[in-house]
Amino acid sequence: MLKSEFYKGISAYKNGDYINARESLEDLKDKDLEGYRPFIHYWLGKIYLHDGKTEEALREFQEAKSVNNGLWKIHYMAEIGNIYLQENKLREAFDEYNRIIVTAQPKDKEVAKELVSYFYNTVLRTNRFDIDSLFIIFNEFKNNIKDDKYVVLYTVNILEALSMEDSVKMSDFFALKDVRFVLQKDKRSYFNYLSKMIRVNVNLSAKMYRMGDSSDVVFMKRAYEYTEDLSRLINLKRYSEYLTDEILFDIITGYYAVGVLASNKPNQELFNHKGRYYFDMVVPWIKRLRKDFPSSIYLSDADRIEKALK
Repeated sequence: MLKSEFYKGISAYKNGDYINARESLEDLKDKDLEGYRPFIHYWLGKIYLHDGKTEEALREFQEAKSVNNGLWKIHYMAEIGNIYLQENKLREAFDEYNRIIVTAQPKDKEVAKELVSYFYNTVLRTNRFDIDSLFIIFNEFKNNIKDDKYVVLYTVNILEALSMEDSVKMSDFFALKDVRFVLQKDKRSYFNYLSKMIRVNVNLSAKMYRMGDSSDVVFMKRAYEYTEDLSRLINLKRYSEYLTDEILFDIITGYYAVGVLASNKPNQELFNHKGRYYFDMVVPWIKRLRKDFPSSIYLSDADRIEKALK
């Protein structure tokens, strides 16, 4: 009888009858339905969310989390994180989503990744969250990074967004750990990381150059190192399956950007060659982009770079 009442409440919810759904489930909260308790709280939380009662919803999701340790627990945690996210309580949201990563069992990792992806992809929409909020999360990641490839990639995504903002203190970027070792067993993630770090350091170097800050050379040196690593690895036949047009264009951008700065600062000790040396390295990669990806969206940008070299 009690179980049928539970399913009656769920059916009412799915049919949009939220009043009867709430009444059915509220009546069951104190009944002896031990295995169903977390689900009762979960669906009540969803109903309260629909009614705009976020405090009540939060309470129900927290109750569901407290009485369940299975796969569904990370779903309850995600709902809690979503509420904090909607209220722009980024610190609380970050803590809840970070617990999903830390507590998820190996068999639940893929589900956890999807749930956490929602959070970080939302945060990265900077038209919704200001740059200070992004920086709070970046610093949390930077200081508490785990041996988890998803955490590393989310950190790099946030770093890429921050690198394009003039309001950020550049000194903070020097503190980011080199986390390559976390990704090296997963080549697709590793190449993605190298590709993004080329962009990050090119962005930072350009920013420093505009500000007249000599650290522009340091960031460009890093961009060159990442470009060299990526170009060397992607040339190996066993890694050809990981090649994308985006990776090729990041290699092109990396060598071209180094060449531009080396030409503008020919006496810098950090550069071993003149600008022309780096420009010459761009051409074969542009040819490869045309050959391997004839419909790439990056071809027009590559053409502009090639014209600038002449």
